[in-house]
Amino acid sequence: MEISNAKVSVIIPVYNGANFILDAIECVLKQTHTNLEIIVIDDCSTDNTLTVLTNTNLPITLLNLPVNQGASAARNMGLKHAIGDYIAFLDADDLWSTYYIETMLKSLQTSSEHDFIYCLHNQIRMGAASEICHIKRPITQAIALSLLAVFKHPYMATSAMLFKRSMLEYVAEFDSNLKTAEDIDFVLRAAEYKSILKLNTALVEVRIRGGSLGQAVGSYKDNIDVIAQFLLRNPEFKVKEASAITELYEEIYYCWLRELLYIRSFKSFYQQSATAIRISPSFRILRLMVKSIPVLILAVFFKK
Repeated sequence: MEISNAKVSVIIPVYNGANFILDAIECVLKQTHTNLEIIVIDDCSTDNTLTVLTNTNLPITLLNLPVNQGASAARNMGLKHAIGDYIAFLDADDLWSTYYIETMLKSLQTSSEHDFIYCLHNQIRMGAASEICHIKRPITQAIALSLLAVFKHPYMATSAMLFKRSMLEYVAEFDSNLKTAEDIDFVLRAAEYKSILKLNTALVEVRIRGGSLGQAVGSYKDNIDVIAQFLLRNPEFKVKEASAITELYEEIYYCWLRELLYIRSFKSFYQQSATAIRISPSFRILRLMVKSIPVLILAVFFKK
């Protein structure tokens, strides 16, 4: 199939995004690849997102969830309605380079044995000036990642993924029971069947909003649960790659404990510290536990 003839379904979940949803849609319409369908799923927004979308003249298919169910359920609804040969996700508060779809398609179509590609992304604060529109057409060759490589670095922005719709025949839709880490779960399940392509170019801007689910402390538990489920599905990997598993657990627990210490959640901090030491003992975590002692003393002192 010629790249220009490939139809791409762009799925955009949105919840209370009245102030930025049109920016996301506009960046899709500015793509150099134009054979697109844009599916926007409103996740029962409580602001005027639905009004903004209903009143726009932009060429979109608008779907509505009857009750708020989260981004995974919204994406799954979009997948059920998508008719494109390829699927791309764009979170409502993120932006693409003009060359995003064109570049991703070209890179993916260079190898018939791959179904999934992702690129790098930049993070900016919501409201900060965007630079993504100034990126020139990149000349970068994608590299294939092993399952181990994906496992070590499974954190891929959902807005930076593009895959063949046929991939859904062997990778199930998003797990709507997960409030966070659903993207990690999806990526790992895809990598279990075929290697994933990585494009070492940032073509996506992920805009960070205060209070987003991805920054919630509870997201670390979801990360741990997703990794545990992956290891249950892949017992041979668990035996063969024990060192990599320990390193990933250490990184997740270290970030989790650091966040708990920052918000002064001491009970949870010491509970998870005990688990971390049992699962993945490390000097970093031990140092963090030692560091917590004066912080705890000061917190108790000032509370009095």
